[in-house]
Amino acid sequence: VTAWATEPDDEYHLLWRTLGVLLRNASLPEEFYTGQMHDQERKVMMEVAQTEILENPSEIWSALNNEFRPSVSLRVTLELDWALIEEQPLVLTKRVVFGDMESILPGEEILQIGGTVYDHAGDPQDGARVRVVERDQTVLTDSQGHFTFSNIPPGSYTLEATAPDGATRRRKVDWGEKGQEYDFTF
Repeated sequence: VTAWATEPDDEYHLLWRTLGVLLRNASLPEEFYTGQMHDQERKVMMEVAQTEILENPSEIWSALNNEFRPSVSLRVTLELDWALIEEQPLVLTKRVVFGDMESILPGEEILQIGGTVYDHAGDPQDGARVRVVERDQTVLTDSQGHFTFSNIPPGSYTLEATAPDGATRRRKVDWGEKGQEYDFTF
């Protein structure tokens, strides 16, 4: 658990308050349980500020290519049903916004979008080319017909898909808009 703030003193203040809350709760209060957490026999246990949890916290920051920040280690233990298989749709669109919470200036926004290319029978197309026309960026679909593009700024673009047999489809998209479809069917 870490805090990033404009002033280092604020980071320590936030961590101190967080530590106080976590130390008062050896287990996660049941009001925060979601889904199948309600069905487990044991409480969700929390251990905070134990040195054996993370022997060298600086390793995390060096892996993130960032300067070391104050942090508190937290271990949460809950039951898992290893036999449970839950299928969810593939998440292909991600939006990350970096900015200063106190500033009125917009932050930097990074988008990743993705979709699937299908043939006329509804089967995924392996090896189809998908291109963002305005940026001349091209990717190939994988064995499940999926494609993704990263680091393209928000805006309107033309996506072009070319099937292995040479058939081409185009569509205008609003990059990163909720509910926007990026799939193609030939």
